[in-house]
Amino acid sequence: MDPRPNQVKIWQGCMNEQWNCGLEIDGHFGPMCTNEGTKHQLYYGVKAPIMVRWLQNRLKELGYKDIAIDGSFGPDTRRKVIDFQKKKHLSVDGYVGSATYKALTE
Repeated sequence: MDPRPNQVKIWQGCMNEQWNCGLEIDGHFGPMCTNEGTKHQLYYGVKAPIMVRWLQNRLKELGYKDIAIDGSFGPDTRRKVIDFQKKKHLSVDGYVGSATYKALTE
């Protein structure tokens, strides 16, 4: 059994808490997750503290040690998102939509 937490389940729970998405907490990034990820993007200045804290915590887990966990999507969080997108060969725009969410949960 994999001892690591299921990042998709954590993300699904945060999405439900932030936006009441009604996602099943099943650990699979399926079509409903893709749809909700497209609908509820994170970007510079967005007011979504639960999801931004999730993003910042996840980036910290992935090696961005100096990121502040403050729930505010400011310039530092945006720079780290762009760096992550470059490393994962995603569309580099600083927006966290379904493709970036999915990469963050892998």
